[in-house]
This record gives sequence, structure tokens and C-alpha cells, in this order.
Amino acid sequence: MTNKYIKIIINNSIQFYIIVICILYGIFIGSNFVFRYLVADIYDEHWIIILECAVFSFTLLHISSSFLVRKICIRNNIDSRYYFRSAILIVLTLFLILIIHDEPPIKNKYSWRDLPAPSKTANSSYELMYRTLESEENKTINLTDIDIWAAIENPVKHEKKILKKWMDIQSSRQLIDELDTFERIEDLSTIDNVIDIRLMNIVYITRIYGAYAALLAQKGKSEEAAYHLIKVHSIIRKALPFARFLINKLLWTAAVKQNIKNAYRISNTTGSNNNTLNILKQGFTPLTNKEISYRTVYISEFVFIKHNSKSTDNFDDFFNDLCSSYHLLNDVCSSTFHRLFLKIIAPVIIQDNITANDTIRIFNYLIEGASINPPNFNELDKYRSQFFKKPGLRNIGGWELGNSFIADLDNYAKDISKTKVKSDLLAIFLNERTGTKHKIKDYYSGSEYLKTGLQYIYKSAGPDGLPETKDDIKL
Repeated sequence: MTNKYIKIIINNSIQFYIIVICILYGIFIGSNFVFRYLVADIYDEHWIIILECAVFSFTLLHISSSFLVRKICIRNNIDSRYYFRSAILIVLTLFLILIIHDEPPIKNKYSWRDLPAPSKTANSSYELMYRTLESEENKTINLTDIDIWAAIENPVKHEKKILKKWMDIQSSRQLIDELDTFERIEDLSTIDNVIDIRLMNIVYITRIYGAYAALLAQKGKSEEAAYHLIKVHSIIRKALPFARFLINKLLWTAAVKQNIKNAYRISNTTGSNNNTLNILKQGFTPLTNKEISYRTVYISEFVFIKHNSKSTDNFDDFFNDLCSSYHLLNDVCSSTFHRLFLKIIAPVIIQDNITANDTIRIFNYLIEGASINPPNFNELDKYRSQFFKKPGLRNIGGWELGNSFIADLDNYAKDISKTKVKSDLLAIFLNERTGTKHKIKDYYSGSEYLKTGLQYIYKSAGPDGLPETKDDIKL
């Protein structure tokens, strides 16, 4: 009787063990299948496919393993097939351990201490900046009642609306004069307070300045127009090098781009005299390497990601990241069943240390590449070509998350480099029109900028160094 109970216990234990192994393999195979081939195209159906793969894998492994159970628990004799099936089960167990095994963490090279230390006036300039950008209604400047681009192109036609907007930002204009007295306008954003919606107003304010300057220039007041442009451009450039996070840097950069266009437009307006050009020349000198550097941004973003890294221990955050990364339909992301199902498979498809280590390596390459002028991301490209090509057997979920949110961060540093080149070309244009000698060299090649055949107008051959290619940069 005792032997019978022992056989039953052994039988049930082995059955349960095989079921667990089959389920885990089903999850692993299904997850790999979906993440590798289907997640980019089928967002609303891939959960069903995972389940189908899991059931298929479970059935296949369970049928093959049931022979082993019967051999152990029903028959008393053991033949060569028993050893063969036992070996298969052991191999499958060891392989499963291998694919869900995490790797040791690697040391971080960068931390919050690597950011530039705030100056004594940092708090004052930071506080005044947001007072300047804060409108009285809803904290965001309203441009819905005016086509700002049409107003800039044809300011006389939209004169009333432009003047109204100019009066709407009167308090901000007064504070801009005060803000311009600071040598630097620093960003004190923290990892717990990255985005302040008021910063969006710098783009809107710049557009209003551009429209008002265009109107003044059309009315023959080009010197006054130039004065207003360099005033707002001055505070933007004082803030640009200290932007800590990506969104902040992008907003300040957008304002710089708009001002460069506005200055070039004013300088070409009929009636713009030498005084106007000299005012613009003083305010629109070439952007510096410090101003366009993305090193601070990448360090800030890395520290933010590290601080807010989502692990399987905090599954709700992980699931929300997954939904955001895949742009899943709302009904999928709100499903309790899908949330529970992912909670089960998360430990199989995501290894925290591997995910963190991959992120550290990529940000190391980003930060090192951004520390060079011009930025050089060749090492990142080599690593990325292997990392993003195909996922490995392990950490398929972590690979996909990494693929989704850090795949193209280097493009932002490349884009602002082109803005720096346009600032060079504008400075050359203003210098040559005023008969001023200059020593402005191509940011990419270090050689002279290329003539275009038009008076005072030059261009850059771009990052590839080859003229007449699609990456040439013109004003």
C-alpha cells in the first residue's frame, strides 16, 4: 500500500513538473514568435497568437513526456527509451534555466553628479524664466485664432491679429528684458519633475516675435524689428546649453531655428539697411559647440531612465510601458486578462540586468559620441547594428523595450548640428553683406563653406563631406 501511494505521489509530482515545463516553454516560444515577427504589424491580435503558441507547445511537449511518466510510474522495467526521454527532460530543464537566467549588472559610468553644477544665480534665472513663459490664461499661449506662419509670410494682411498677440505677451516681453540680464539661464529640472508645460510657450513667444518683427520690417522699421529678434534670441541662447532633458532641448532648439529663419527674412526685406544688418550680425553669431552639445541631455535621460526603470517587480508600470512601446489598442491595454497573462510571462521574457546593461552600453556610446564635435556615433552604430538586428534567445521583452525608446536618440544631436551650420551660414551672410571679414569654417570639414553661385550665399557639404548630395545644408 505504501509503495502504491509513493507511486501516486511521484506520478503527480512528475506530471505537475512536466506541465510547468511545458507551460514555460509555450510562453517562451510564443513570446519569441510574436516579438520577433509580428509585433510590428499586428498589435491587436498578438496576444491570441501567444496563447495559441503556448497551447501548441504545451500539447507537443506533454504528449512526448507522457511516455516518460508511464515508464516510471506504471511499468517496473526500464529500457533505453526511458534514459533517452529522461535525458530530453533534463536538457529541456537546463536550457530553460539558461534562457531565463539573468547576467550580472555592470557599473554605471555616469550619474547626476556628471551634470554641470548650477551657478549661484541658477535659482533666480530658473524662477524668472518660468514667470516669463507663464501666460495668464491656462498657462499656455493661445494661437488658435491666428495662422502664425501666414502672418509671418504676409504680416500686413494679418496686422490686427499680430498686434493683438503682441499685446497679449506684454508681461512676458517686460520679463524678457529682465531675464536677459543673466549671463546664463539654467535648467533645474529634476528626474521627478522633467516636463513643465510652460516651456512650450518659448516656441509660441518666438513665433509672435517673428511675426511682429516681420510686420515692422514691412513698415520700414527694420532696425526695430532686428532689435526685438536679437532680444528674444539672446535669452534662448543663454538657456540652450543648460537644457537637461530631451524635451527641453528640443523646445529651445525649435525656437533657435525659428529665429534664424526670421533673421534671414528680415535681412532680405526691402528697406533693410546696414544698421539693421549690423544689429542682426551682433545677435546672430554662430552657435557654439557648448550650446548645441547633447552630452548633458543624454546624461539626464540616462539617469531618468535608470531612476524610473521598470522591472517585473513593478508590473503595472511595466505593462504601461509595453502598451506605450507597441502603441496597442486601448481595449487591449485595459484588459485585466492581458495584464494577468503578461504578469505571468514577464519573468520569462524580461531579465532586468540584461535590459539595464544594454541601456547602459547604448547610453555610454551616446554620451561619448555627443562629447565630440561634430558628434560621432560610429561606435554606437556598430553596436546598434548588432543589438537591433535580431533579438537573442534571452531577454526578448527587454530587447523590444530597448528597441522602442532608445533606437534613434542620436538623431537629435545630428539635427542640432545642422542648425549650428545654418547659424554659421547666416553669420557669413550678414558678415559679407556688411563687408566684415570672418573666419567661419565648415562645422563638419573644417574647410571653407561652399559657394552657391548666389552673392553672399554659401552652403555646407553636410556630414558626408560630398557636395551636391542630399545631405547638403543651405540657409
